[in-house]
Amino acid sequence: DSLNVRTGPGVKYAVKAKKDLTKDGQKHSNARGQLKKGTKVTCQQVSKNNGNIWMKIPSGWVCAYYQGKKYIG
Repeated sequence: DSLNVRTGPGVKYAVKAKKDLTKDGQKHSNARGQLKKGTKVTCQQVSKNNGNIWMKIPSGWVCAYYQGKKYIG
């Protein structure tokens, strides 16, 4: 139901806090800064590594596809 926003394209990067997201990102996130299910995002860049797909959005990086599970459609 929620998606972490990270500082870089991978799980080794830090998860951003709500205060570190864009104003629009803050509107569509929970108290921990995770984007809520159904949030529409703007893809600015794509990074692929080890079969996983990460998307750069204005607020940071989110996982689109990770270990066989699709998070963004």
